[in-house]
Amino acid sequence: MALVIGNQAYRVSPLGRPVSDAERIAAAVEKAGFRVTLRKNLEKKEMEKAAVDFVSSLDKGDIAFVYYSGHATEEAAINYLLPIDFQVSAIKESLAANHLVADIESRGVALQIVVLDACRSALTRGNLEARLVPMESRGALVAFATARGGIAFDDGYYAERLAVRLLEPGVPVLDVFRHVGEDLATAGKVQTPYIYSSIAGSFFFVQPTQVVSPLPRPAPEREETFIGRNQRLAAAGDAKAQEFLAGYYFVPGPSQDVAQARAWFEKAAKGGSANAAVFYGSMLLSGEGGGKDAKEAVRWFRQSATAGNPKGKYWLAYCLMSGDGIDVDKPSALRLLREASQAGYAPASDALAQMKEQ
Repeated sequence: MALVIGNQAYRVSPLGRPVSDAERIAAAVEKAGFRVTLRKNLEKKEMEKAAVDFVSSLDKGDIAFVYYSGHATEEAAINYLLPIDFQVSAIKESLAANHLVADIESRGVALQIVVLDACRSALTRGNLEARLVPMESRGALVAFATARGGIAFDDGYYAERLAVRLLEPGVPVLDVFRHVGEDLATAGKVQTPYIYSSIAGSFFFVQPTQVVSPLPRPAPEREETFIGRNQRLAAAGDAKAQEFLAGYYFVPGPSQDVAQARAWFEKAAKGGSANAAVFYGSMLLSGEGGGKDAKEAVRWFRQSATAGNPKGKYWLAYCLMSGDGIDVDKPSALRLLREASQAGYAPASDALAQMKEQ
């Protein structure tokens, strides 16, 4: 039994490849004989249901395979797989990978293989980091697309090599993942996959005597078509598509172009996106992707704050405290920080706590 999830249409920091990566892995494990459930771009409740349904479908002695591609992060030593509608202030309401692994183990499966093709990038600036911590479970192999603290680039290469390697006859599962790591190193990829395993004996995705036809190589235009569609919509004035492109070009990876990201954040902000206004304002403040303009940054922070965005309130408070682009006004800054903190924005709560200590 296999559960394969690809999330890319995020409201914050969208991605370009997870859906096609998930489709490729689903096709490969189906060829290997697994019964596959493939889900794409899931919101919180859909993620929860997919996990519950999958665990419920498992019987004692089954082989369970889970592949997740998308954003993920860690809080309090728990790895959370993020739905496309995740809220920074409510990360712990996302699907906990540690709990999923434990639930699968509780079904008495013979073996579980969990692949987390995550840690794509920093998710929000100065608050949420794309990082995962080790996970172990009896009779389980947990594979991470990159080592702790590393970034898995949004280029589909890990999934492509895994889909190829797992269909090679007579290769033990541990060697499948080692070969994937070697492939990435040979290709000059910076990311280093990591494996945690407590399995006994050998498991083969494809038995030595089996003959399985390989998957066709992925068409390189898949990502271009996806991005091209958003470029067309963005050019027509679609603020959501503009914000998507801004996030796509902003995150680290082969497609990163900070100047383009800034230009699209500006357009999305002018189109009414309070979230884009914060990003554009912070780039104006730092000079990232172009020139500095603190006064203009304040204007965009204020617009976001007026719309009720807690990040906008936090950044406006920062400027009111520092005097960047505006006269210092600590009482107003404190009011904004309290409002942002009450809305669940962690950096605002941290700032208030630090101020109390001083």
